[in-house]
This record gives sequence, C-alpha cells and structure tokens, in this order.
Amino acid sequence: MNSFDILKRKLIKIKDRGFIETYRSGNTGVGYTLETLLELDENNGSGSDYDGIEIKAKRHKSSSAKITAFTQAPIYESKPKDFVKKHGDWKDDQNRFNLYSTVSFKKPNSHGLFLCFEQDPVHGEVLCVKSTKTNETICKWPMSILVFRQEQKLSKVFVVHAQTEGRGKYERFYYDRADFYSNPTPTNIRKLIKQRTLIVDLRFWFDPKLDKLRDRGVAFRIGESNWHLMYSNHEKIL
Repeated sequence: MNSFDILKRKLIKIKDRGFIETYRSGNTGVGYTLETLLELDENNGSGSDYDGIEIKAKRHKSSSAKITAFTQAPIYESKPKDFVKKHGDWKDDQNRFNLYSTVSFKKPNSHGLFLCFEQDPVHGEVLCVKSTKTNETICKWPMSILVFRQEQKLSKVFVVHAQTEGRGKYERFYYDRADFYSNPTPTNIRKLIKQRTLIVDLRFWFDPKLDKLRDRGVAFRIGESNWHLMYSNHEKIL
C-alpha cells in the first residue's frame, strides 16, 4: 500500500472518531493533534511530513483565511536587527521592536514595505522586499530558490479541515474534510505574487536592551480558497 492510501485510510478512521480533545492548547493544537493521531513527528523543517507528502491542518474558517505554503529565509541586505529597529513598531509593554508585517506586490503597507521583482547579476530574477521610507532593499529571494522550495516541500499535500468546539486546553476537533493536491505548477508563483494572492509575512522582534533578535521565519502565505492555483491536480478525499 502506498503512502497516499495509508494516509487516506488513517484520515477516514480519524473522521469516524468524531470530536477529539486537543493534545496541545493554542493555535498549533489543530496541526499537532492531527500529526499525533497520524503517528507523525512534528515537522517544522524543509522536508515533507510523510514519505513525500505534506500534511496541513486548519480550523474551519472563511475561505479568505491564509495558509502558510512554506517558509524561506531570505538573503538580507542589512542585519535583521537593524531593519527591525528601523521599520518595526516600538512596544512599551514589551520593551522591544516588533515587525509583524504582511507584504504584498507593489502595494506599500503601513510599514512602507512592498514586494517587487528585480534582476540580480548573481542570482538572476529575485523577489525583493523594499521600503518606500528609505528606498532600500531589505531582503530578497532568488526565484529559483522559491520554485525549489515549493517542489521540495509541497509536491503532494493533504489539507485537512476541522470543526471545533471549546477553547484552550478544552478545545476539541472533528477532522471532517480533506483535500489532496499534487503536481505543483511552480511557474504560477510569479503570477500569484503579482496578483497579491501569494503574500509574505515578516515575523521578527528585537530587544535592544538584551541585544536579542527573534526570527520566527518568513512565511509565504496564500488564501485557502486559492490553494488549488498552485497545483494542476486536486482531489477531495473526505
């Protein structure tokens, strides 16, 4: 039996169990609980979850809710703590600069940051985060790397949805819907970025007193209803 059939059978059995109490409170509970039920190790790395297949779990929300497609560290043009100080928001109650910023193509956000494409003499075509305030490039990604990341992490994906009841450590999940996506179309990445369908989330904070930077990873995210645009094959499993 191949990995697809094994996971499909497991998901059907999990659905048949009805509501299941979370194994972890908080936002990550829905994914951690499903991975535990599937007997998978938690995976925040670059590879897929199970024999070439990525598993993503989501609470039922509106179709506009964003899903993290993948994370990818950029090439920084300056030290991250310097641009976090320059572009982030100072929080008195936390004594630090926060830069939690959603960045989209050619549309500056409240931090004055936007995405654009440029040609780089070393890397070829690159996706850049630029600032309207300082006219500088904050960071960039070679497009070849982004295409590779999609093919490496997201060649085959199960997106599993759960109804919820309760909150916190008392939250329970009913995993009642699953979709399978395969055969990614990496040439669509550029198009989706230009359409502002695929966006970038910067997630940093910097404590100047401790000289401590926290980088939670730069996430490429897409609306749940648009996930199928990254693939040529889509099947409903549950």
